Amino acid sequence: MQGVYKNSLSEFVLMACKYFALDMPRLLRAKRERKWEPFTVEELRGKTMGIAGCGAIGFECGRLAKAYQMKVLGLRRKVQMTPDEAHVVDKMYRPDQICELMSMCDYVVVSTPYTLDTHHLVSAEAIAAMKPNAVLVNVGRGKCINEAALIEALKRGFIRGAAMDVYEVAPLPFSSDLWEMENVLLSTYCAGLTKECQTDSMSIFMQNIERYLMGAELVNVCDKRSGY
Repeated sequence: MQGVYKNSLSEFVLMACKYFALDMPRLLRAKRERKWEPFTVEELRGKTMGIAGCGAIGFECGRLAKAYQMKVLGLRRKVQMTPDEAHVVDKMYRPDQICELMSMCDYVVVSTPYTLDTHHLVSAEAIAAMKPNAVLVNVGRGKCINEAALIEALKRGFIRGAAMDVYEVAPLPFSSDLWEMENVLLSTYCAGLTKECQTDSMSIFMQNIERYLMGAELVNVCDKRSGY
């Protein structure tokens, strides 16, 4: 349901960004080894977040990123923005400009729905355009990313890391290399499964039942032509 998951998923996105900024894999490894090892970490301030899919979830990610004093770039079919949207996104790009967008970002967030147009939107070419220290975060749909190309880039150290809540195949196969990669933060499709989301979903459902019985227009109606 549109808007229901914007808070929970945007919080996951910012957590994932901090996870890599603080090099949490290294911190957790040092804890396991009982090793006292101070090292320099990063702030999100001044970094650039690119958001592929500027719907409710994408804009909420951008709003939180702005609170960390990050620059925010967006990508969607309609590049024109309302004044409120322009307060969040510094510049909007078209889908055919995704390589340009990803080449400028420290953190790339994928929050697009899955349609024929967004299949492998994040292609091997787009992943190759990323900075070596960049992180890819996917809270949209698994098939929006060429997962094989992402795994190869992660294995070879072409990008810093990835945080994923969705996958091309779900449940993620036991044989997937993603399970064992230290530079990958995995969520088993539960980043949005909060009690608040369930309450909000039921509230919208009950509201639509009442609207239907009264013959009123329903809210959060899916557009079958666009696919979402």
